Amino acid sequence: MLTLSANWAVMIAIVVLLTLVHKRLRLRRLREIREYYEEQVTYVIRTGHADCSRSNPCQFAQGSCLATFCGCRSAREGKVV
Repeated sequence: MLTLSANWAVMIAIVVLLTLVHKRLRLRRLREIREYYEEQVTYVIRTGHADCSRSNPCQFAQGSCLATFCGCRSAREGKVV
C-alpha cells in the first residue's frame, strides 16, 4: 500500500499528465480548424473572383469584402442585392 505522500505524488502526476494531453489535443484541434478556415477562405476567394467576371458579379452580401473587391456598384453604394 502507498503512503500518503506517494498518493499525493501519483495524483499530481496524473493531473499533470492529463493537462499536457489535453493541451496537445486542443492545439491539434486548433491547427485543424485553422487549416480548414484557410482552405475555405482560399476557395471563396478563388471562386468569388471567378464569379466577378460573369455577367452578375453582385451576388455577394452587401458590404462583403468580395463584393467590394469585385467592384460591385451596389456594394459600394450600400444597396442590398
